[in-house]
Amino acid sequence: MIPPSIRQQFNGTDLEQKMGVAAILSTTDHDGWPHLSFLSVGEVMCDHQRVALLSWSRSHAVESMARTQRGVLFVAADDVVHEMRLEAAVVSAGLDEKTRVIVAEVNTRRENRAPYAAVGSLVDFTLDDPAAAVARWARQIAVLRPALLGQSASQL
Repeated sequence: MIPPSIRQQFNGTDLEQKMGVAAILSTTDHDGWPHLSFLSVGEVMCDHQRVALLSWSRSHAVESMARTQRGVLFVAADDVVHEMRLEAAVVSAGLDEKTRVIVAEVNTRRENRAPYAAVGSLVDFTLDDPAAAVARWARQIAVLRPALLGQSASQL
């Protein structure tokens, strides 16, 4: 269900070359208002059907996913915006007490496209300290990888 192009972007490898790759997670707060979380390539991994996310323990995204077991992940790939509806399966410890891992099944995926334009990216950002960010991402991916590996690594 998750296209190869998205799995390639969020497979936890070549982080230095993927510094500008990001996703947006939409959840809802206690009042039902949308809340957006901007996630780097070092905070998202996916296999064919599931997504693992790493976020701050006290973030709105973690709180909402634990409460509702739902979220929507937006990713730009193949010149379109992919909208993946997620059903959270697990919220567990992350790197330390400050972070949590969310593992979610992709319930449905839609492609949002415009006949007159190709989508290049959702978010464009410049890192203040690229080396430190990539090092942190590598530590985070080391936590996300086992969360997805209920199946073999060859399926990533």
